[in-house]
Amino acid sequence: MATTQERPPESEQKRAADREGGGPGDSQSLSCVVVEDQAMFLELLSGMIGIRGGIRVVAQARSVAEGKAACLEFCPDMLVLDLTLVDG
Repeated sequence: MATTQERPPESEQKRAADREGGGPGDSQSLSCVVVEDQAMFLELLSGMIGIRGGIRVVAQARSVAEGKAACLEFCPDMLVLDLTLVDG
């Protein structure tokens, strides 16, 4: 009787690949977390960073607490941080 191994959902696979540095795109790219409380700037920053190449945004956060959690989960190479966040 053959056993089949279930594959984790695609989002879990991506997160694991990002933590290991082998996510989509260039394997030499830097991972980045963007923390910005204003939605428009968060999307603009993330988009501009992602377009350039060599850097992939692995998480977005809108507060200090969310940013800390994202950094603990993804261990990014770099962090783009709004220095005037309300909760920090």
